[in-house]
Amino acid sequence: MKSFCLIAAKISTLLMALAVVGCIAGPELNTPVLAEKSEQLRIMWTHVYPDKRGLLLLGQVRRPALSIGLLGGHLHVVGHLSDGSPPVVVDTRWGSMSKRGSHMASFGALLRSEHPELIDMISVEYRARPEK
Repeated sequence: MKSFCLIAAKISTLLMALAVVGCIAGPELNTPVLAEKSEQLRIMWTHVYPDKRGLLLLGQVRRPALSIGLLGGHLHVVGHLSDGSPPVVVDTRWGSMSKRGSHMASFGALLRSEHPELIDMISVEYRARPEK
């Protein structure tokens, strides 16, 4: 059963990646991504790609093994710019999360910027409540 859930999670990630392939304008970038720790949601991996409109951040999240019920909230993504100008901020949700097994889901966020080369670091944080 565990291997089935792992395979399902990988297929879900692959389908999401194929859906955005048309948006990706080049190979993966080595922009560092700082994933803030949270007890409710763990950011498993992230990848950053160039896009015509900025930078595309793709990743996968996972809930703790024994968690039950729905998980509200969102991921708060901040692109920090090297020239000191205000950061690029976007909030995103993850896709449907399996209720059993791996509790994994994919997410994506587009950091819109006319100068994506100035984004020198990205931070991702789970937030349980909406922004005010």
